[in-house]
Amino acid sequence: IACGSRHTLALRSNGTVACWGWNSDGQLDVPGFLTNATQVSAGERHSIALRSDGTVLCWGGNAHGQSTPPSLENVIQISAGNNHTLALLAGGTVVGWGNNDHGQCDTPDGLGVITEIAAGGDHSVALLDDGTVACWGRNNKSQCDVPEGLEDIIAVAAGHQHSLALLANGQLACWGNDEYGLQIPPLTPNGVIQIDAGYYHSIQNSPAPGACCVAVGCEQMSQEDCTALGGDWLGEEISCDACDALIGACCVVSGCTQLDEVACNQLGGGWTSGGSCDDCQSPCPADLNGDDLVDVLDLLELIAAWGSCP
Repeated sequence: IACGSRHTLALRSNGTVACWGWNSDGQLDVPGFLTNATQVSAGERHSIALRSDGTVLCWGGNAHGQSTPPSLENVIQISAGNNHTLALLAGGTVVGWGNNDHGQCDTPDGLGVITEIAAGGDHSVALLDDGTVACWGRNNKSQCDVPEGLEDIIAVAAGHQHSLALLANGQLACWGNDEYGLQIPPLTPNGVIQIDAGYYHSIQNSPAPGACCVAVGCEQMSQEDCTALGGDWLGEEISCDACDALIGACCVVSGCTQLDEVACNQLGGGWTSGGSCDDCQSPCPADLNGDDLVDVLDLLELIAAWGSCP
């Protein structure tokens, strides 16, 4: 799916496109012959589809030429800004057309290989194959001022006057317009896996946390983080109460402690699901005669049974 200013596109599994919303400039009038679409993108008043043969089809508003693409082949990604359009070619270069009053269609020279593009209001953002980001176009809100030292980027997004980058560690970097909390993403302890940007808002997709049961207790985290801690992850949106069933009595020679089965096995202990330490008995109890006292009578019992353990 793709959202424009006041219209929405949906790509069907059979390669056709559906549109709804505002149709002031024909942005909903999908060409009837479009049957092999693989991607869609929506601008302010125009719509774009990438076809399986690597060509681009545009329709809707064209006051700035944003719906009149040059002759293109081998396109692998498309992105529509307010009134300009970008296409990423298989070789890692970008072609832009439409409104260019701030140079948003003019890819800077010497960037290297580009792997992802995002068209914003009047600016453009590109992810390079070395994990860095480049921006060009209008910079009235510092939307093109990439933070110094920003690297290890795996995805980018562009809003009207702000830009986003997703780092490999699941954290976000935001720059540009700081109104409406645009540079204050929510806490992301579980890591972000996908981002997008609208006119004055941003979207992040994070894996749903679940109960991670570890020897020291339970925390809500992603499966990846839980596995890294050596814990047992019980699934998305599972309460930490569910960890109680995994904790049991771990009986070892030196005593007893409450652990999960994996941790108990690593200690070479005997584990009882949901059991208490009262369930543990020493393999050779000190109170040998069962009188609830540990005294010389127990020592005599031990001497009498020397070589065995009654």
